[in-house]
Amino acid sequence: MSLICICNCGSDDISVVELENLREIYKINMKGGYERIGPHGICKYKDKLITANNYSNTLSLINLKERKVCKNYFIGMNCNDVRTFKDSAYAICGDSNSIVKYNLLNEVIEELIPCRYMPHSIDFNSKTNYFVVTNIINSNITVFNGENTEDIYNIKVGEYPTKSIFTDDGESVIVCESNIGTDLNGSINIISLKSKSCISKISLGKWPIDIFYDKDLCFVSNFGDGTVSIVSLKELKEIERIYIGGMLRGIIEDKGKLYIGDNYNNNFICFDIKTNTKKIIPIGKEPTGMLLFRKINL
Repeated sequence: MSLICICNCGSDDISVVELENLREIYKINMKGGYERIGPHGICKYKDKLITANNYSNTLSLINLKERKVCKNYFIGMNCNDVRTFKDSAYAICGDSNSIVKYNLLNEVIEELIPCRYMPHSIDFNSKTNYFVVTNIINSNITVFNGENTEDIYNIKVGEYPTKSIFTDDGESVIVCESNIGTDLNGSINIISLKSKSCISKISLGKWPIDIFYDKDLCFVSNFGDGTVSIVSLKELKEIERIYIGGMLRGIIEDKGKLYIGDNYNNNFICFDIKTNTKKIIPIGKEPTGMLLFRKINL
C-alpha cells in the first residue's frame, strides 16, 4: 500500500490518503488538550511520524497503525518544520530564529543552533549529514553539519525563500525564491555548497513555495497562480508549466503523477502528467506539509 500523509494546519489533523484508489482512509485528530495545534511540517522517525506544530509550539510523535498521537514535546514558539538524525529531532522555530536539537530518547532539548530570521523549512542529506534551513525574512539559507554543529554558515539567496532541498549527492542545494507578496514571479536557485555560489537561477511561476526533487527533474508548486513548474536540472530550464488551479502548497511526484495540496480549497489533487487529467478529493483545512510512504502495511 502507498500512502501520503498530509498536515492539515487549519483543522488540526492529519489526512492519510491511499494512492491506488485515491481515497482518504482516515484522519488522525491531533487536538488532545490543546486549543489549537497547527501541524505544518512532517517527517519520518523509525516507524512513526513527527509533525512540527505552529500553534501549540510542539512536536507530535504519531503512530500511524494506532492512528493516534503518542506524545507531544514542547519545543518553542512557531515550530515550522522538522527532520530527524539518529535519535534527535531538529525543529525550526520561527519566532526564536533557531534550530532546536531535541533528544527523542531522553526527551530533552540538547542544543539551540542559531539561524537567521523566520526559518520556514529544513532538509537533511544522509550522505553528507548536513542540514539546510530556509530563512524567509532576510533571504538566506543556513547550512550546518549534524555531526558538528559548529560547522555552520549562511548563504545569501533571492527574496523570500520558502523551501531548500539538497540534491541526492549533497553537493548542491535547490532553493525556492518565492517573491511572495509581490507582483513578481519567483525562481529556483541552484547553489553549489563547495563554492557557496549560484550555479543557475531559473524563472518560474508566481510565488514558488515547495519543491519535489527526483533525479534530474524538479517539480515546483507555484502558490500565487495555481501552476506547477517542471524543471530539468540537466538543461537548467523550466520545460513545462501545468495549470492546476487553487493555491498550491505541498507537492510530491510519484510514477508520473503529481500529488498536491490545495491550501485554498482544502483539497488533495492527483494530476496525471501523461494523460493531463486530475482527480480531486476533499481533505482537512489548509493542507501544508506532506510525506510519501511508497510501501507500508497498516
